[in-house]
Amino acid sequence: MEQSEKLVPVFMPTLATLLLRAEHTKGAPLTYGEVVAVRDSAICVMTPQSVAEGIEENRGYRDIDPESCWDEWNALRKEFVEGTGEGEYVIGPKRE
Repeated sequence: MEQSEKLVPVFMPTLATLLLRAEHTKGAPLTYGEVVAVRDSAICVMTPQSVAEGIEENRGYRDIDPESCWDEWNALRKEFVEGTGEGEYVIGPKRE
């Protein structure tokens, strides 16, 4: 790690997971205000960019960028969130 390496937020649990949980609890799509409220109340740590990249690699997916959380959450919902028929949501590739 270089002394001048940029620090970036890493959410724990991931922002995607927190938003998924909030939407599941609500039982309906989140509003813009709700997405921002989840982001603003979430726990995150500031880590060097290289450490954050290692965490992301180990996790297996990129988390939502907090600066563009509304747009990225909506894209994630369309691509990765599906009802299982039992009122549960899963995050991952859609099943064929």
